[in-house]
Amino acid sequence: MHYTRPTDDKQTVYHLPLTGTIKAGGTYVIAGAYYGSKKDENAYIKVDSYDQEWYEDGKLIDFTINTSSSLGNGFALTYGNEDLTPTTYLWKANDSSVTIFNDTKTYPNLYDPSFIDAIYFFTGVIDSSKTGYWAKLVLGIKSNTMYKNTFELDPAQQAYQSANVKDSSRARWASTADVWIVDLSSPMISFPHSKE
Repeated sequence: MHYTRPTDDKQTVYHLPLTGTIKAGGTYVIAGAYYGSKKDENAYIKVDSYDQEWYEDGKLIDFTINTSSSLGNGFALTYGNEDLTPTTYLWKANDSSVTIFNDTKTYPNLYDPSFIDAIYFFTGVIDSSKTGYWAKLVLGIKSNTMYKNTFELDPAQQAYQSANVKDSSRARWASTADVWIVDLSSPMISFPHSKE
């Protein structure tokens, strides 16, 4: 897992080697810095268990987004690629130089072999043509809001890295239809199509 954000006016990447196993249909929760007390009765979300904590310099990592910086904020999940930089391309648009079953329109993106998923928040890390290095999608930030991004390989086959199934989320990667934005100031919150 990789996290990029502005640190001391530089684009910095933090790396967390994941441990353990994710069972089919399961989740994997990574805990960072706490932003409130678990005893606060007004807190909507209380995380009592997690799979791994993320420490940097002896402290739980802070995922607060600095909205006064023009530098990017994002996450990438890769297989390996331990030294990923903020300007390493993990994907590119299929310019028709590569055809997949003669169907470039259905499969518009090409991916680095290590790529699993990536997304930017508030501001992406982009090149001179305004293309994101890690991700295509940049979600706007709102205060008191939580985002749920459906894991991009959900309906696909295990360890899926090639576009050979028409209904694969690999073909629809970076679709805003897979992102749910939840306003935490609402009196009742829930994710669409979820019993949670």
